[in-house]
Amino acid sequence: MSGEAFLSRWSRLKRTAVKPEPVPADLPPAGEEAAELPVPVAEDSPADAIPPEAEDPLKDLPPVEELTGESDFTPFLRAEVPEDLHRQALRKLWTSDPIYANDDGLKDYADDYASLFTGGVPVKTLYRVGKGFLDTLDEVAEGGLEAPPTADAEVSEVSDTPSPQPPIPSPPG
Repeated sequence: MSGEAFLSRWSRLKRTAVKPEPVPADLPPAGEEAAELPVPVAEDSPADAIPPEAEDPLKDLPPVEELTGESDFTPFLRAEVPEDLHRQALRKLWTSDPIYANDDGLKDYADDYASLFTGGVPVKTLYRVGKGFLDTLDEVAEGGLEAPPTADAEVSEVSDTPSPQPPIPSPPG
């Protein structure tokens, strides 16, 4: 390999690859003036004149009040139509056709699934930050739960919620 560094070699090769711009050969001599090209000018009509039929794109639109469910709403969707007229026509379409007017409520995307578990009540969990999942005895020691009842004590408290398992019958005796 050569003793030249990579970037130095690359830079040197880049500079040698650049070719000077060629001088255009069709330049007129400095003493002659360039001839002007003729430009056709329409003197009868102004440059900003627009044909009368293209002047108002809203002229061919029917009134929004006369639209029905069978009407053609595509002219109201063009880019030249103002936004408020566009919205009025779509509102008329939605209210005139029962398919669009009545919501069936079967849309999966219409529900708010973000608030499913945030009903305003704090969620109790066995997970504690910095400690991981706790056992029941650890939670009792922490004071989060009541102590489990012993076999001697009778349960006098009846809960309002049904228990997930059927009650276990006590042994006779």
